Amino acid sequence: MGEKVKTYAVRLDPQVAEFYDQLASSEGIRTSKLFSKILTNDFQSIAVKQQADRIEDLVNRLEKRIDDFEEDNNFSEKYYEDFSGLYFMMLWTLMKNGASKEEVRMMQAKGYSYADDNYKRVK
Repeated sequence: MGEKVKTYAVRLDPQVAEFYDQLASSEGIRTSKLFSKILTNDFQSIAVKQQADRIEDLVNRLEKRIDDFEEDNNFSEKYYEDFSGLYFMMLWTLMKNGASKEEVRMMQAKGYSYADDNYKRVK
């Protein structure tokens, strides 16, 4: 046997019923088949929309988590101001204590190397 279906009775205003009868005959199908088609398509559209809304919600939550993570893990402008101030103060101290330019460059190279090894972001 074919698949089981449920049957429903629908009461419509005569003008509305006439409209659906004409629409069904223009497609070459019975009015009951038109209603089944409309309701099935509407149901599928709702299911697709719900799934799209769910995916959109997941994407929005993921974007928020990424934004929060980046905000929590980025250095602030104040950090860079403080760091540059300390850097120049240490550089001044080294120069005042008679460090040569070559010694300063050597220490900078060691600092760059240390930063690359320990703080470089993975791309």
